[in-house]
Formats: sequence, C-alpha cells, structure tokens
Amino acid sequence: MITLASVRVGRGTALPSPAVDILSTGQGGGPPWPPVRDTRATARRVTQESYHRLSDAKKRLTKRAVNSFLRLMPKDLLKDSGNRASGKAQKEVTGLFPKPLVKLLILSLLLLGLPPLGVLLSGKDPAPYLAFPPVTRLVIQPRFSWLVFLSLAPLPIAAAALFAAWLRLPPAGADPPFQKTKRPFPWWGRLGVILLAAAWVMAWTRFAWFARWQSFTFSPLWTAYIIVINALTFQRTGRCLLTSRPGLLIALFPFSASFWWYFEYLNRFVQNWHYVGAAAMSPMEYFLLATPPFATVLPAVSSTTEWLETFPTLGRERKGPLTPAPRRPRLAAWLALLLAAAGLTGIGVRPQYLFPLLWLSPLAIILALEALSGEETVFAKARAGDWRPVLLPAAAGLLCGLLWEMWNYFSFARWEYTVPFVQRFQVFEMPILGYAGYLPFGLFCSVVSEEFARLTNYVII
Repeated sequence: MITLASVRVGRGTALPSPAVDILSTGQGGGPPWPPVRDTRATARRVTQESYHRLSDAKKRLTKRAVNSFLRLMPKDLLKDSGNRASGKAQKEVTGLFPKPLVKLLILSLLLLGLPPLGVLLSGKDPAPYLAFPPVTRLVIQPRFSWLVFLSLAPLPIAAAALFAAWLRLPPAGADPPFQKTKRPFPWWGRLGVILLAAAWVMAWTRFAWFARWQSFTFSPLWTAYIIVINALTFQRTGRCLLTSRPGLLIALFPFSASFWWYFEYLNRFVQNWHYVGAAAMSPMEYFLLATPPFATVLPAVSSTTEWLETFPTLGRERKGPLTPAPRRPRLAAWLALLLAAAGLTGIGVRPQYLFPLLWLSPLAIILALEALSGEETVFAKARAGDWRPVLLPAAAGLLCGLLWEMWNYFSFARWEYTVPFVQRFQVFEMPILGYAGYLPFGLFCSVVSEEFARLTNYVII
C-alpha cells in the first residue's frame, strides 16, 4: 500500500503528496479505500503525480539556485568582453552545449583538415608537410616583385589612414571617469620591470655561464612584458586582467599555446617563416622549446588591447563611418564561411599566391560562425560608427608584432622569413609589408580570446 506522506526537496521544503488525499478520501468523496480492482491503477496514478510534482519542484529549486549563484558571482566574471546583454552571458553559463566550444571545435576541424585536402587536390603527398619538426623547404618561394609589392602596399596604407582619420573625429561622449585618476605604479609591476630588463639582457647577450639556458629567454621576456603592461593598465584605471580576472588570464596561457600551434601547422603549407636550428632537434625538444613562448601570445595581445583602451585619445567613443549591414546576414555569413574554407584549401594548392589567407581565413571563419549563431560580431558596433572593437585589437597586434620582431632579432633561438614577392625592406627580420599581417591577427586574437572568455564563464573559471 502506498502511503507517501510527503516528499522533501532541498532544505526546509516539504511537498504534500497526493497519496494522502487520494488514499484517505477516495475519489470524489467516495469510500476511504478504493476497490481492490482499482488499487494498481490508483497506485500508478499516485506515483506519476508525485513524480511530476517532485520533478517540477526540483526544476524550480535548481533554477532558483543557479540564479542566486549568478547574482553572487563577481560581475566581471560574467561580463562579456563584447558588452553583450547579461541574459546572453547567463545563457552561455546555463546552456547544455556551450556555443563558444562548438565554434572553436568547428574552427579547429577546418584549420586542420582543409590545407592537407588542398595538397591532395594538387596531386602531392601531404606526408612531408606533417613532419615534426617541420621541413621548411618544400615550397619554392618566388622572387621579389615590384608589381606585387606596389599592388599590396596600398592595403596597409589604407588601414593606417583609416586609423588616423578615426583619431581626428570628435568624441561622441565624455571621457571615461577612470581617466581622471592617477595611481602609483604597483609593486608587482616593478618586479616585472626588473624581470623584463634581466630577460632582455640575457636574450641579446652570449654569456658562457648562461649558454645552457640561452634558448629559453623568450618566455620570461614576454611573461615580464605581460606583467608590466598589466601594471601600466592598473596604474591608469585601478584594474587590469591580472587583478580583476586572474583566472581568465592564467587560463589564456595554455589556450594560447594550442592557439599558436595551429598557425605553426598552417605555416607548414605556406612556409613563410622557419626557426633556426629546429631541424636538428628531436620532436620532444622542439615541442618543449616552442610551447612556452607560444603560451604568451594571447595574454600579451589581450593585455595590450586593454592598455590601449585606457588612453583618452583611443578609449573614448567616436562616431566614424557607418558600414551597411547585409540584407540577408545568414546568407552573407555562409558565403564568408565558404570563401574562407576555400581559401584554407587553396593554400595547400597555391601557397605562393594565397599565403595572405593564412591570416585572413581563420578570422573570417570565426566571424561567420558567430553570425550564424545569431551573435554580434566585432563589426556590429562598427556599423553604428564605433570602430574601437576593430581598430584597437588590430593596433595591439601590430604593437606586439613590433616587439616580437625586435626581441627576436638578436635572440639565440629565433625565426627568419621567406615571404613570396615582398621579401625586401626588412624591419628586423620581417619584410615591411609583412607587418600588415599583424592587423588581422590582432583582431583574430581578440575574437578568439572573447570566445574563450565566454567558455570560461560556462565552466566558471
């Protein structure tokens, strides 16, 4: 006989069971006990009703607990770096399948699969391109061409002109309030400066007693830079990634290592750069030497972008030129995705001519996936005239690129370039037109870091 008196859910919550009413009063005021032939049906109905009430109560309590937990969390942890609505951020936290993870997985599959597909389509064996450490002489690069150089030169000049024109526009609002404060340089920033100076000296000198560690100076050099740039941001605003979101900044390091290994993989098919002495290393030596510097890429670009935003000239809102929105955004996103995928395939077929797509196609893919997911991209504000989400990450990528090339130039473990058609007028090791690649790369770093931040919101880092 079923005699459920109550079902307890959680602490201090009791739900009356329908078994008490049904078994004690009968159905519609009848006898207290149902006929024997109805006992099983009544028990089944009682059990089902109790189960549904219990299930509904659990759902209500779970929803209430999640909402209470989200309200107690630091605001900056749920803050979406794209300034999206809090409801969307909570949707990312409570969703069963996090969209950022899905987008990053699709991006990874396309980056890994399309270039070797292009190699197969061209009738070549992809196996040599997958050697580890990589073989960097599989692609015969064309000579310098004035025609190509002069054809490509207007592109970075136009980008610089757009940035300069944007800076000359009048501000659309008042300066952010944090610009009115000035704070002392933090003590941990001073330690970062000392580490930066020491690592810089060790990277550019050749002391005999330091020869054993000479190849490992790049990681402490860029780790110190990340500390210093965060300290400069903290001095101007009272907050920075290192102090306000340390979990995210720390998690960016391993994510950044895998992020840059994708570009090392893509470079196998275009072979625009190579590392001096890498061919003589074992696979494990090469992996252990290369991974720590790769881990500093995204933290450096993200921290530099945040620092640039603290300057009134750069951080204030301006109304720039409006960009028209496509009439059929999903169709436009699909076209962009297909063209970007074709470009990644093409670098395995004609790497000498399509090598710039190594920097453009990954950005186009992630933006197309965001648009297909119904989300705003970094160009959403640009449509309304606010170009900060586009220009500042690009500028941060270029600034970090200059520092990468400068610190690489006299380092013991370094890289060199072989860029088709434009291998001339080097600034450090990089041909001058090659710096244009840092502009879309900085924007791509910003978008991927944003997706990763939203993913960490989902797993509550």
